[in-house]
Amino acid sequence: MLSTLLLRYCAIFHHLLSTGIYAYVKALPFAQLIYPFSFYLDAYDY
Repeated sequence: MLSTLLLRYCAIFHHLLSTGIYAYVKALPFAQLIYPFSFYLDAYDY
């Protein structure tokens, strides 16, 4: 009983971790595109 619960918890955690890493990697190019623009706007924010 306890081992099945532990395995299920590990599977859920691994799923969340892998999807989180996938989402982060997928969002990384967008962040690299947006970051220079935000830095440019912050530099000229009077």
